[in-house]
Amino acid sequence: MTRTAHEAQADAALGFGMYEVARWRAALARQPWRAVLGSAPTLRADGRYAAIADARAAALLALLDLPADARALVIGDRWGQLAVPLARRAAVTVLGRDPIALALLRAIGAQEGVALTVCAGTLAAAPLAAARCDVVVLYPGLGDAASDRDAAT
Repeated sequence: MTRTAHEAQADAALGFGMYEVARWRAALARQPWRAVLGSAPTLRADGRYAAIADARAAALLALLDLPADARALVIGDRWGQLAVPLARRAAVTVLGRDPIALALLRAIGAQEGVALTVCAGTLAAAPLAAARCDVVVLYPGLGDAASDRDAAT
């Protein structure tokens, strides 16, 4: 999937782009993800890092009664607030719009010791079968806008 000019402008407006994300991915080979993202001025300036590192976003996952072989589809979770803790209990596929951000998310998951399958695109166009999942989570948080079409689908 190629990034549109609108997506690139949205990332620039948020204070990061593909080059900054690529630097973060490279830094993950040397440092824990919390240190890498915590040292990013663009994420600290507006409080996004505090939200990314806040475990309360995943508190609702404790309410899910999942079978041992559960499969989950998480849509729009750019930083892994839900995908990473859910991957400790289920096989997780993350659907997002930006393949560069998804690669960063996969690296964060690896540091956390969980495997995340990632897929770039929208739910309406992705080669996924939501009906084969035990749980589908739509989480358009902190910079990854899930479309209205994703929610409707």
